[in-house]
Amino acid sequence: MKECRICKNLLDKKMFHVNTKTSDGLCSDCKNCVEERRNSKRQTANARRTRREIRLKAINNYGGKCVNCGFSDIRALQFDHIFGTGSLEKTTGTNPKYYRRIIEDNGKNFQLLCANCNWIKRYENGEYVGGLKSLGIIIPHYPFNKEINQDLNLCRSSLCNNGNIYIVINNKIGYGAACNFGIDVTFEDFLCISNNDIILVEGNLKDLLIENAFSVPKIIPTPIDNNPRSFFCFPRWIYDHFLEKDGYFFDERFKGGYFEDDDLLKRIKRDRIKIEYIESVVVVHKGGGGTTMKYIGEQEYFDINKKRYDEKWSNI
Repeated sequence: MKECRICKNLLDKKMFHVNTKTSDGLCSDCKNCVEERRNSKRQTANARRTRREIRLKAINNYGGKCVNCGFSDIRALQFDHIFGTGSLEKTTGTNPKYYRRIIEDNGKNFQLLCANCNWIKRYENGEYVGGLKSLGIIIPHYPFNKEINQDLNLCRSSLCNNGNIYIVINNKIGYGAACNFGIDVTFEDFLCISNNDIILVEGNLKDLLIENAFSVPKIIPTPIDNNPRSFFCFPRWIYDHFLEKDGYFFDERFKGGYFEDDDLLKRIKRDRIKIEYIESVVVVHKGGGGTTMKYIGEQEYFDINKKRYDEKWSNI
């Protein structure tokens, strides 16, 4: 009798292949385990061949060359998500199902780029790239009329090349609740919260990701109201810090759109977290803080939230 090194079963010696190099003249693995290993290698080889074939078919269906520069060496061709959502793709690029979906998509959401053009596009559009710092912009939006929707379009246009934009429909759930929801569904390392009537007129938000300033929360003041709620930027660890300490980031008890930002800045000061005002980036806040609230009980919300804010911080 002999014990198999793999399955640990005690088997008759006839269940082992001959190996003259070992002391007992037998292989250490039983015949069944050897056969399973051979089958596994065959399956791996077959899977690799299938992946190569389906990838080549997908490349040929997309013209066989980079749509930007015409590069055609398949070793450096990549399928790019046109709208920058590749980081959310749960199916890996080596899975045949992934290539079949690309073939079925027929160019609606994918394009063929060479590695150079793909990386340049990611950098210029602020798309998330594993290992690099990434920027997400959260915009709570209450679409109560045509004018504010136009403001949102201007805001989005001015910010579209600075990071991934998340528009959260704030259907009377409150500014803080909309921001918290937006943060929960993002994946970026650095986040900015913007009013829906902000326009970036100077500078680049990617400058906030430089190494020596990345870990510090920042406020980009607006020329008119210097309102921190207009554009507040922070690394994700700030969100995790307040979630662990207070149980929330923005306090959703402040309904409607007043004092959530004041409360957050108060807690930042309480915990002695350094904060910077950024002057190299200039944004203009069209509404001045009250445009949306005029339509959903501005003064009522203001009075209720002010009372709650005073009660919360009067003894601290």
